Amino acid sequence: MNLKMFDFFSFFRASNSENQNANKSDQKPKKITPPSLARVQITDPIPHAKKSNKKSREKVQSQFSTVLCNTGIVDLSKLREITWVGIPDQYRSRSWRLLLDYEPTNSDQAQNMLNHKRLDYLDCRNRLLNQENLWTNAEHSTFRQISLDIPRTPVVLLRNERVSTLFKNVLFVWAVRHPASGYVQGMNDVLLPFFICFIFPHFHELSFADLYSKTNVDEIDDKSLDEIEADCFWCFSKLMDGIQDVYTKGQPGMYKMINNLEKVLQVASPEIYEWIEKEEISYINFTVRWFNCLIVREFNFKQLFRIWDMFVCDPAKISSKIVYVCASMVNVMAKNLINLPRHEFISKIQSTKPEFWTDDKIEMILAQSFVLEKNIVIDDLTLRV
Repeated sequence: MNLKMFDFFSFFRASNSENQNANKSDQKPKKITPPSLARVQITDPIPHAKKSNKKSREKVQSQFSTVLCNTGIVDLSKLREITWVGIPDQYRSRSWRLLLDYEPTNSDQAQNMLNHKRLDYLDCRNRLLNQENLWTNAEHSTFRQISLDIPRTPVVLLRNERVSTLFKNVLFVWAVRHPASGYVQGMNDVLLPFFICFIFPHFHELSFADLYSKTNVDEIDDKSLDEIEADCFWCFSKLMDGIQDVYTKGQPGMYKMINNLEKVLQVASPEIYEWIEKEEISYINFTVRWFNCLIVREFNFKQLFRIWDMFVCDPAKISSKIVYVCASMVNVMAKNLINLPRHEFISKIQSTKPEFWTDDKIEMILAQSFVLEKNIVIDDLTLRV
């Protein structure tokens, strides 16, 4: 089978062209103008990421500095717009706190409000951990399961006692406060990007690769680590609000995502969709890890943060955004998957390493997922024309 990559771009161009011809007498052709890097229109050719250079990096840093260093009110709409190009590492922790509605946009009130929220969490944590004799059997079981799962997270730093304690605290407090789902394996992975994001300012001289191999956080004092823990809790909680049904009994959110991914591929990438159908490949065999862990295990930190910046930018829509991203991932991998029999297909897609995902491919995923989001309404999977 001769696979035509990026078929959905051709599909959208054709659909849009028909709509324009039908209405050309009374309206101008519809254009989609995504922010900054992904200057994609559904009538445009396939986007290609621009090579990063010193001048463009300095421009991006200047944009974030202008928005975030405003002494008055931070313009969230502007922050969301410039987030499309990727948040510079030194601005990510504050940007995420703002985008997740944790840090107030009023710069004069921000520090006091952050201090208040941090104390709220720490008080709740301390009261819960100091009353172990009042825990239910389910809560004891939850704490044991979390304690077993933390060492399984493939990051050396989580073997450190202070770090593993932080993870246990955040996940346990969240589970107790959300009894409908409680703790589910995979949440430890979802918490990881927040932890790395909020410790990064303390190790800004290190690369993500260096941070990945660190064995301790001795440079961070206990007070600062408590603040990081509180920030992790509140931001993790906000993101989880949009996907909690992925973890509730029966996992209805998970099955909805899988069903939506299948339907998006049917519209956007019919050749790979037809091959999956022909081989009777079950989507659940290769998507559970993606959705359960929010693709944390698929990429290195640099790649992951580039994609997660988009998730954090609009957390209420994360359950649909991740479907578009995963559909784009499948499309980018399609030429390596097409014609593979079922077992080889599943093995190949599950064993794809971060090394496969070059910077260009990451930008391609983001550009394609943007086009999908603008042209396919995931609730009823109809074209926006």
